[in-house]
Amino acid sequence: PGWSAFNAALAKNDLVRPSVVGYLLVLPSSPTELSTVFTMLQRTLAVADKLQQEDVIICLDQAIYAKAQEIICRRPSDFERIVLQMGGFHVACTFLSFLGQRFEHAGLHDILVESELVGPGAVQCCCFQGKAIQSCYAVPQSKP
Repeated sequence: PGWSAFNAALAKNDLVRPSVVGYLLVLPSSPTELSTVFTMLQRTLAVADKLQQEDVIICLDQAIYAKAQEIICRRPSDFERIVLQMGGFHVACTFLSFLGQRFEHAGLHDILVESELVGPGAVQCCCFQGKAIQSCYAVPQSKP
């Protein structure tokens, strides 16, 4: 079911209020600087307090996720309500890189190339190094 059906199932007989989506203020500095990420984490907690939310889930790209994780490890008591999540794109890249390292010498490269699912250049330079994952999407979607 879609998001509306999910909300309706949660609410059961209660009136479902429309969701409100908004954007936070822009921080005019580099997103990978520790000070910027620290400010973002603090502002996120301030918004959560205003909305009376106990916990906050933040989805970040890989570079900012690493910085945020570093800050939270240094000051766990300040940010214990924050749950970090790496974005789906970077999770997919990391997974493909893992597959490439794990099965590099197990013949997976040969299987993919000989079955013409992926070209030899894509497998060698991109697919299993976590780069250019668009060329790797053909593998799970192909039909026997």
